[in-house]
Amino acid sequence: MCGLSGFYCPSGFQSRDGIELAQKMANAITHRGPDDFGEWVDGDAGIALSHRRLSILDLSDAGHQPMISQSGRFVLAFNGEIYNHLEIRKKIDSFDNVSWNGHSDTETLLAGFEHFGFEDTLKQTVGTFAIALWDRKNHVLSIARDRMGEKPLYYGWQNSVFLFGSELKALRQHSSFQNDIHYNVIEPFLQYGSISAPSSIYKGIYKLVPGSYIHISSESDRNSYQKPSKYWDLHCISNEGLRSPFQGNDNEAIDYLDGLVKESVKLQTISDVPLGAFLSGGVDSSLITALLQSVSTDKIKTFTIGFEEQNYNEAVYAEEIANYLGTDHTTLYLSEKEIINSIPNIHDIYDEPFSDSGGALQVSTLAGNHVKVALSGDGGDELFAGYDVYSKLNRVNNIFSKIPSNIRNIIFNVMSSIHPNISNYPLSLILELANRKTTIPLSMRLDQLILALKSLSHIDFYRLMKSNGLIEQQIMEKRHLNSRNPLRFDTSDLDQFVSSLLYYDQVDYLPSDILVKADRTSMSVGLENRAPLLDHRIVEFSWRLSNDMKIRNGINKWPLRQVLYRYIPQNLVDRPKMGFSLPMSEWLRGPLRSWTEDLLSKDLIERHGIFNADHVQSILKQHMEGKYNWQATLWRLMAFQCWLLNR
Repeated sequence: MCGLSGFYCPSGFQSRDGIELAQKMANAITHRGPDDFGEWVDGDAGIALSHRRLSILDLSDAGHQPMISQSGRFVLAFNGEIYNHLEIRKKIDSFDNVSWNGHSDTETLLAGFEHFGFEDTLKQTVGTFAIALWDRKNHVLSIARDRMGEKPLYYGWQNSVFLFGSELKALRQHSSFQNDIHYNVIEPFLQYGSISAPSSIYKGIYKLVPGSYIHISSESDRNSYQKPSKYWDLHCISNEGLRSPFQGNDNEAIDYLDGLVKESVKLQTISDVPLGAFLSGGVDSSLITALLQSVSTDKIKTFTIGFEEQNYNEAVYAEEIANYLGTDHTTLYLSEKEIINSIPNIHDIYDEPFSDSGGALQVSTLAGNHVKVALSGDGGDELFAGYDVYSKLNRVNNIFSKIPSNIRNIIFNVMSSIHPNISNYPLSLILELANRKTTIPLSMRLDQLILALKSLSHIDFYRLMKSNGLIEQQIMEKRHLNSRNPLRFDTSDLDQFVSSLLYYDQVDYLPSDILVKADRTSMSVGLENRAPLLDHRIVEFSWRLSNDMKIRNGINKWPLRQVLYRYIPQNLVDRPKMGFSLPMSEWLRGPLRSWTEDLLSKDLIERHGIFNADHVQSILKQHMEGKYNWQATLWRLMAFQCWLLNR
């Protein structure tokens, strides 16, 4: 786990200038790799690679990057881990006598690129990575990202220079960086709380989509978005899985899944430094912890964040599981005051607007004080339908799908006659409205629900449900309004409702939100976060399991639970979900009120000219007076303002 950065200027540059810029870019992401630094520059060719290293494998100088291949043809800057790299080495050794300098996966990748080619080597990997490879013979730069998007990689042409790096912080250090805001992504950000790949907050700068790569040369188009090539396509994987479902019985499916997860955990123990696990007490983290302890000869270190407020403290359950498994467990209890004081600083670790209210940073900091690698349960919900919204929306869809479309039209027309201005109202988050204080009439909710089911595809309906009130068209100044999200998903061939929801979460929500939080919070403290459930073989198998198995008799993540019960007694993990969340609504009215009102002041909003100051003040006033809970909208506005003030 490291950080990479660099640039390619086909016209060339002075090597001294290139070295200076490469160092500046790398130094901006020192937190990603505090152990070592290196750069490789060829001014005549116009290429500069720089690297910050968090030493995990081969702590010697033999693991130093950027690394040059044995033939001298390729130069590599690599962030991540290739868990099966020793297996790839054996393949190379079987037909060629290679002299290895060390035992790093970086050296294995370079040998693979020389012997198998770029795409074929990527296809053989089991791991997580961002890669920048320079071909000195053909003068071609190749960048690639892992299958599920665990590792970030930004890129783009700026003033005829191709910039790339693990974080935007690095790109911003280059003198060619233009710093122009991409206004079209702001409205979708306010809806969903993150910015979806391939877009970024800056014009001309993109996130490489997971499972893809791009080749850049002097002939590349510098004025338009270059579509990446796929070496692994989740859309194809999902369709293939649905067409060829697993044919065994329940026990055989559980056995196979058990083996896959155990093998993934075992592979991800590869490390030359101390390793531990995050343990929240939930299904996913408990399973990973149990399997990690089962393949370890010593007590593994586990970490949990606890809260003094018992109404949302789950640390006690994590401690019970740790005691059962016999792990070396550490719990850090945080007071409400400590959490509140940390919130304004959260946004400093993100490169672009991101709606995170904390928790992940504290547990990463705790783990980072003891280990350099921590395994997590990330991905379990998105692969095996763990969110309650899957089953709830599936029931709603089943009900409405039985109503003929002409009857739905009649119902909607009747509702519209009762509320003639319904078409002017934004479509609201029905589930949120059902659970929060609101002045919107129940009949209006029904109107909107009928309209949603009448006019939207599965995936659009789900995006509507996951948004946060959809008042963004009123908040945004019209000149910055974006009527459609720039990222669209074709799920027309996924005829099952739950399959469409799972696909959306795996292709967008997981890499754009969950994994962004995991990467930035862990790397901000020099900690490597590994997610065994995101092994691509587990992902592929999950698509072969029926949705009826993933949600069995109303129980979410049924197959993962059955595997977990083999290692931990059912009574320790089966309990009503507490649904932990920070009481942000009350805090915005209370201890965070002054900070909130400063960030969303009319003068500041008008000065930036992005949002409608009067409307922002209106919803802020409604929230402060307790008339409506605008917590999600306000928090995303505040996240954007924090980014804007500090960029």
